[in-house]
Amino acid sequence: MYNLRVWDGNTLRPTTCGTANTEGQVITLGTGLLDSNGTEIYEGDILEYSGVLGVVIFPFWNCYCCGGVYGFTMIPHDVSDLRDYSDSKVVGNIFENPDLLPKVGLSERHISLLEEKYNYDKG
Repeated sequence: MYNLRVWDGNTLRPTTCGTANTEGQVITLGTGLLDSNGTEIYEGDILEYSGVLGVVIFPFWNCYCCGGVYGFTMIPHDVSDLRDYSDSKVVGNIFENPDLLPKVGLSERHISLLEEKYNYDKG
């Protein structure tokens, strides 16, 4: 079972399938991988990996509770083929640290993807 977090517009907190009313909130899925500090990496996290910053996403809409997870990537740098994230570091996330996004260097296409998938508001 994958770990989940929910963003309610103010706080990012852990949750599990079926235990919370998440209507109107954004649910993010854990990758099952840990960064160099032992922190689990979730979609929506801003990850520093090999000297670059990126946003972790699952490129397809998935049914988290039914096991329909198809893999993740990091935008704008695709690192989905890498298996060892032990040298990576979670430095924030798109919800609580939007000020980090300009450093990531996302294209308008990537920003549109975040807006659509995670209700991200670039302000």
